[in-house]
Order: sequence, then C-alpha cells, then structure tokens
Amino acid sequence: MKRRARLVCVAAAVLALALPAGLAGQLPLRFALGATSGQWHVSSTFPGGSEELSAPMIGFEGVADVWRLGLEVRYLQANLDPSTVSTLTRESADLRLMLAVRPTSWLSVGTGPHLRSYVTSIGTQRWRLWEVMVRGQAFIIPDLAKGYAEVWGVVAHDVNVEEDWDYGEGADVGMVVALPRPPLWIKLGYRIELYRLGDGARREVTDGLMVSLGLGRAW
Repeated sequence: MKRRARLVCVAAAVLALALPAGLAGQLPLRFALGATSGQWHVSSTFPGGSEELSAPMIGFEGVADVWRLGLEVRYLQANLDPSTVSTLTRESADLRLMLAVRPTSWLSVGTGPHLRSYVTSIGTQRWRLWEVMVRGQAFIIPDLAKGYAEVWGVVAHDVNVEEDWDYGEGADVGMVVALPRPPLWIKLGYRIELYRLGDGARREVTDGLMVSLGLGRAW
C-alpha cells in the first residue's frame, strides 16, 4: 500500500510541475469518479494443460485533469472461480495509474504502472508492469456520447513467475454517455489483455465487459 501511495504522489507532483507558471490557477480542473462492475475472464495455457477462470468484478475508476494533462486511476478486484479441473481459485486485485497528455482533442498518450496480484492457497503472483498507451476518442452524438479506442504495451516488468517474460499488450474499446443534470456519466467498455512468457510456452489472456456509473464531467 505504501508503494502505491508513493506512485500516486509522484504522478500528482509531475502533473503539477508540468503546468506553466501561473497557469494552474487560470484553468478549470476536471474531476470524475465512478463505480465499476462487470464480468472478468482469465485463460491460461501452458505445456501440458490450461486453466479457465471467471467471476464478477467490482472496483472504481477516476480522472483528474487540467489543460492537456490528466491523471487516471482504475482499481478492480474479483474472486476468480475455475471452470477447469484441478485449477485453484484466484483472488485478483488490479490497480492501474496513467499519466496522460492530450496533444489534440481526439488523441491521448500516456504512461504509468499497472499492478496486479493473484492470491491462491499456495502463494501469491505479483505482476508489476509499466505501460505506454495511445487512445483515440470522438463524439458519436455531439455533447452526449463519445466513443474511444485504446491500445497499450508493456515496456518494463517485474513478475514473480517461473517463466521468462516475453511481452504484454492489450486494447480497450467502448463509449461514454454524459447526462448534463446531474453531472452523471455512464461508461460501457470491453478490455482484452495478452501476455506471453517462456518463449511463448505460457499464454495469459484476460478480457471482460465493464460498466461504470459516475459523477463529474465526462470530458
């Protein structure tokens, strides 16, 4: 928890220092925070077997931005139940922080840590990843609904598994609907993640549908 708190403080400090002098007080801040729910699925294949797990997920997501800079946070947790024989239940916790820059109204690029843990009866897997992402967004219905598509890749990692790391990548697509009174927004998204380890011997795929309901300016 202390490590996560330090990461949030560092990201917030970078965000504050990146603003030109005197500009922060003149620009409006945007805050949004929402509760997230959905269905999560994990598929693992490895030499000699495979595992399938799924479960409902709960969590939250939020954003604070000013000018062209934004700090995004997302936390999800689930108790993943197996659908294959001899597979252990996993308690999953997932935290993602992203410091993003928006060079244009339709494009965002960002980077930040992605922390995940899988707790089973025989131990805990810890995935500490650093990601870079590119996101495009555009209005589907002016001032009401906006669609988005995001791709990302892992550029640094620290994972306590037996296999050597190969790569990680993923995508996120969906839409956000904003209702002006009260400042309510609804987000529907689909996310998929692919990880390979051990020269392709192990393949991890996680995907899920997520729905978020929140307060604050949606964009």
